[in-house]
Amino acid sequence: MNEGGSKPPLLWVFNSANEFPALAEALGPDQPLVGMRSLNGVVRRDTLTTRHSRLLATSYSIAIASYLGNRPCSLGGNCQGAPIAAEMARNLILDAMDVRGFIAMEWMELPPLPLRATLLFGAESKDYNPFLRNFDPWPAWNRLFTHADCRILPGTHGTYFLPKTIVALANEIRNAVSMPEDLPVSHRPVFLPKNIPDSVSAGRQFTVSIETGKLQAGDDILAIWECESTVLPHLEVVPISEASAGGQILDLSAPAIAGSWTLQLFQTNPQQGPLTWRTDTLRDYGISVVEQPDALIQRQLQKS
Repeated sequence: MNEGGSKPPLLWVFNSANEFPALAEALGPDQPLVGMRSLNGVVRRDTLTTRHSRLLATSYSIAIASYLGNRPCSLGGNCQGAPIAAEMARNLILDAMDVRGFIAMEWMELPPLPLRATLLFGAESKDYNPFLRNFDPWPAWNRLFTHADCRILPGTHGTYFLPKTIVALANEIRNAVSMPEDLPVSHRPVFLPKNIPDSVSAGRQFTVSIETGKLQAGDDILAIWECESTVLPHLEVVPISEASAGGQILDLSAPAIAGSWTLQLFQTNPQQGPLTWRTDTLRDYGISVVEQPDALIQRQLQKS
């Protein structure tokens, strides 16, 4: 919609069909808006996984690349559309497309992106607004993105596309897409993890060695665990410690839930976000998280 607009296109993943024309009208004719659909109402939320989002994002990314050509764009999504939009941004950046920024509304679980990000939440959204749940999201946000900005919308979840609230949403989106691009982060040598285990005990700590170049103040590692059976990743900020024999070590914590997990390690800095994103986002490690023997025995006793 708004195809004749002069601004760079905004690609948005919506949760329902009526949201698309409502936002296009509120943004005005000068803002081209490309709408896509999330899996809301298609896949039951209790069965939705990261794999679903990635498969759909891959399909959308292939289709949208030919439409964009060499034009810059921004991406965004609301609720279940946000992680799909984030995966699309990841795909387009890896394909050398000009992605200027990212907007997520009412969704916390997002992958690292070398972009400026705007996070939108409702002032009365008790189930989604982290600040209403006594949770501090800034340690993660400052490492997930080169710059993170959080804005609060009037209303609660599911009401932002209504006539009385969509003006506020459109204003925040206009501000977000008009922000200048962040400058590239200062160069860091890529780090090399070593002795990654094939399996770990659920909830237990384990140590990984890394080889890296000279570190700067504040550099650390963002560990992201993902499991095919859930859409919610496990994030942990890990300090980099000097080993006694030289080099560096990481003290990691395994997820508390047993299963087949994928671990990604991102070199980050809270002032700059992901530092070696392209290498880190393409590198992952499959790890089997197994139940501790005492927990397994207790579960079997409860069943008997």
